Amino acid sequence: MKKIYYNIFLVFLVFFISSAYGQLKETSLDNNVLLQGEKTITKNIQVIDTIELPFYEDFTQNSIYPSSRFWLDSNVFINNSFADTPIFKGVATFDCIDKNGHIYSHANSLTFVADSLVSKPINLAYSPEDNVFISFFVQPQGLAYDPPETRDSLVLKIKAPGANWKSIWRMSGETSFPFKQILIPISDTSYLKKGFQIQFLNYASVSSDNRSSNGDYWNLDLVRIDTAMSVNDTTINDVGFVTTPKSYLKDYYAIPCKHMNTDFDNKGNNQSYRNYGDSTIGFDRNLYFKVPGFETYPDSIRNIGGTVDLHAHSYVMHGFTYSPTIFNSIFFNGKDTIEISIKSVLNLNSNVPEEYRRNDTAYFTQKFYNYYALDDGVPEAGIGIDGIDSKGAMLAIKFYTIKPDTLRSIRFWFNRVNGSSNLDLSFDMIVWDNDNGKPGDIIYEEKELLTKYGYGLDNYIDYMLKDPFLLSDTFFIGYRQNHETYMNLGFDKNYDNSERTFYSIGGWQQSVNKGSIMIRPIFGKKFSVGISNVNKSLNSVNIYPNPASSTVNIDTEKEFVLKIYNQIGRLIETFYNKNVIDVSAYSEGLYFLNINTDDKSFTKKLIIKK
Repeated sequence: MKKIYYNIFLVFLVFFISSAYGQLKETSLDNNVLLQGEKTITKNIQVIDTIELPFYEDFTQNSIYPSSRFWLDSNVFINNSFADTPIFKGVATFDCIDKNGHIYSHANSLTFVADSLVSKPINLAYSPEDNVFISFFVQPQGLAYDPPETRDSLVLKIKAPGANWKSIWRMSGETSFPFKQILIPISDTSYLKKGFQIQFLNYASVSSDNRSSNGDYWNLDLVRIDTAMSVNDTTINDVGFVTTPKSYLKDYYAIPCKHMNTDFDNKGNNQSYRNYGDSTIGFDRNLYFKVPGFETYPDSIRNIGGTVDLHAHSYVMHGFTYSPTIFNSIFFNGKDTIEISIKSVLNLNSNVPEEYRRNDTAYFTQKFYNYYALDDGVPEAGIGIDGIDSKGAMLAIKFYTIKPDTLRSIRFWFNRVNGSSNLDLSFDMIVWDNDNGKPGDIIYEEKELLTKYGYGLDNYIDYMLKDPFLLSDTFFIGYRQNHETYMNLGFDKNYDNSERTFYSIGGWQQSVNKGSIMIRPIFGKKFSVGISNVNKSLNSVNIYPNPASSTVNIDTEKEFVLKIYNQIGRLIETFYNKNVIDVSAYSEGLYFLNINTDDKSFTKKLIIKK
């Protein structure tokens, strides 16, 4: 998208050489699988009522769409991933992807209107003496790969009832910087009326390179409209989380359930919070844990580290630890999967207004399935080896096993891109041993595999090993590419494992790209969830009752993996060798059960009726 002109031929030559030859290259995303999966589940209920002041939106809701309490449309992406140190957790991200998770159909390399955010009518029936202001915080790019160019912009427009939209603020694109507060007075009496509205618009452009067309990211936080404000009104009587909890496991985002033991070194968790007010605010910190099926499980740790007095305009990253019994191995015995729900709460000891309290609670689910994961399952960018000499290049990621176990499969996330340039690309899947912290000898290899996309929200695809084998200690997994075409993998920028990532174009080098490439090793019992073994026979597996209301029985003598999807392809749950499935919490409707045994893979419809 950017054009750089060089007046000195030597500079141009150096640039050409460095960019043409192989390197590990990051790209932007062409889609959003979360939005693709939610497009018919989450809907904005557009009840057109009028909002009274104060208007205070901090984007802390759990939905990935804007709250219908404040907004009329659902084009922006509400998330905790793309911003670099937001004001409080949750931002609205503007890019070139529509609410269904795809590049806008009218996107072009010049300038077009991409994401928008339109407010519901607001009661602004005040006088100029009431000093009404609009305040918001904005950041270009954030953690995304592609910043908006100078020709791109984020624009704020306002509208009076029955009138046209008027632009009152514009920021040209540039690379990321800390969130900047914008304060705009509304003193024109033609706008000080009931039914006033605001609208943010992303004027964007896209690349003609079909590997990565999305970009021009803007992050919006803490939109406020109120009276009795001024251009110096930079304080808010609010304390809240800046970040959500991350994995509580040392070195990994997730580990196999069967590998959990009391000797495993759990780590504390770092969470940051901020006092944006002009006075000290005190609070206690509580953690709540919930494990399904265990009544004796310790459900909370209260007042971690005692009461905290957070001074005015303070930003604190707080690390805390907990009793090792929280992840006691007794809760994992005999289990193939388990999920621990964790809630972190700030109990404020001061009179903070109710509308400011939404950011006082943060959630995280610690998952234990059958894989090791360095990433959180959501890519913020793409990454791959690029260049004219990239045929034969290799990429490897370092893992270690807590317990010796059988490696069954390797899971890859290949980003969906415009067209089909990232499909059916040939690669060799490889496992290396450890050579002083770098990939050593090849201990397993499968040649001429093809890149594929996953199903629905779960874009991972499993490549089954033809000859599973026992692994222990440190090993590396990855691939060798058999072409010079850019092979675009998911890249999670919220968990940095660059020190465990290596690539080779004539010799192993450690990655300098901060993040986690989305490749995972799968361990444990014999199963088939990959693309290697597909058989449409329905014999030997019986599913009943159907329709069902409370439980579903899976009758088979074989070991199996069950994935349940809703009717638009969103993965709901995964089960391993579980013969009775509780569906009592499922809504009525159509679901798809994908069942894999050692020699069969098929999908059946399931009807839930209450």
